Amino acid sequence: MKVVNQPPLTVFQILKRVHDLGRAMHPAISLGSIKHQLLLLWSAVKHLPVLRRWYGTNDNPLRTAAVARFPLIEGAIYWPYINHAWTMERRLAVIDQHYRLSQGPAAIVAKATLTDVELAIPNVEYAGLKLVLEKAPWFLREGEIVLSLFAANERLYSVAFTLGLEDGETTAYVGALQGRNIPNAIDIYRDITHALYGMRPRDFLLVALRLLCGSISVTKILAVCSDNRQHNGSYFAGSHKDKVAADYDEVWIEQGGTQLGNGFFELPTVYSQKEMSEIPSRKRAAYRRRYAMLDALTNDIRTACTSVSNIQSISS
Repeated sequence: MKVVNQPPLTVFQILKRVHDLGRAMHPAISLGSIKHQLLLLWSAVKHLPVLRRWYGTNDNPLRTAAVARFPLIEGAIYWPYINHAWTMERRLAVIDQHYRLSQGPAAIVAKATLTDVELAIPNVEYAGLKLVLEKAPWFLREGEIVLSLFAANERLYSVAFTLGLEDGETTAYVGALQGRNIPNAIDIYRDITHALYGMRPRDFLLVALRLLCGSISVTKILAVCSDNRQHNGSYFAGSHKDKVAADYDEVWIEQGGTQLGNGFFELPTVYSQKEMSEIPSRKRAAYRRRYAMLDALTNDIRTACTSVSNIQSISS
């Protein structure tokens, strides 16, 4: 790829872009919107070197395409992103790195940035159940890409994450795990759990995330702690705390996670199957069917990722 050198942006050009971003982030005409726009500009003044690097980047075409599709990606200049303790410099660096890593084995992430990708269809008796990789605008503060479980066209559960590097390892930073507040949700989840041989949709989705990570060369999964979720950042002044019912820490512990000192839990990257001797005899048949379904899902996800990676290699 040929990189075209461009002259560095002037301070005025940077502040003009930030001003336009602020108006897009806070379009309402109110004292609150004006306050946020002024604070954004002041933050830009304090971090001009960081913003000059961000706006001056011309060798990350996927990031450019993603921002063209979803301009509010750049809202991370001001609002919290995944972990509210991250600085502006850290937030922007992680986002930039995500798009640089979305190639080779992870080319399917690049494809899903621009159009939804049907990743796999579980071999179960539930009509329309499928896994979709997508770029969802309502998760802009929680991750650059989203893995969702659908039934037909109804999104049922989603996990948002961003690729990055942690201690030299390709890492998935998980910023959100969210179900849907829809009519009959309890009944729908119960029926899907039955179809998945006793796996709850949430647990199935997190296993699928592990399988996807294994197929795109991710070797570490870091899931944000409840206290460090972006909703708890000072940007929201406590207004979003009551909107999040799930206790992420409980979920991550249940998934075998280990709490670190950086606002994240580290989750196992491999789904471990129980030995049949550990399973009550009356449940063994269901577990055999479950494991057979997951083995097939592993192959389907790997095939989907490899197919896109091969096409990228041929076209590049």
